[in-house]
Amino acid sequence: CEAGELKNMFQTDPNLLRFVMAGACAPIFLHGAVKQNSNGEVMKAGLSKWRTLTLNKVPKDANNEHSLGNALQAVNLKVSRYHKAGADKALLEMALDPRTFDPILDAADKGTHKGAQPIVSDMSFGCKLLYQLYVSSKHKIVLPNPNFRPGSSASPEMTIGGLTMDRLVTWQLGT
Repeated sequence: CEAGELKNMFQTDPNLLRFVMAGACAPIFLHGAVKQNSNGEVMKAGLSKWRTLTLNKVPKDANNEHSLGNALQAVNLKVSRYHKAGADKALLEMALDPRTFDPILDAADKGTHKGAQPIVSDMSFGCKLLYQLYVSSKHKIVLPNPNFRPGSSASPEMTIGGLTMDRLVTWQLGT
């Protein structure tokens, strides 16, 4: 392979670079683990399982689309759809982030790209970000309380005590 050919290959198609890097590391250095949880509520609600989070132990006064949407907007995450699954349980379908959304990879993952097979079924960026926040905060999410008003008895923060996903893929580099 000539130097110009190699340079041209990586500058014209960033997806090719991703595939080459993953392929070069896959059998020895890249370890993936898939956690499978079957969440029938997500499917019954008609939400995308790749973009939906199940929030448990949500404060009852904040378990509505407006309150949860505003609380997540404070951490720069957008909710596209909401489904109340109980008094303290909610299903949130996260909106696609145009900064991290790749239509070619998305079509390939869904099998809608002509001749493409699913590459990796993974959660959306917003879901992974919120899950990371949940894990790093000792398995709770503390968000600004959109119902807080100065002088009221409401707390300025609300705590969500549980978060689950239908499926999560985690990648780690090994030695």
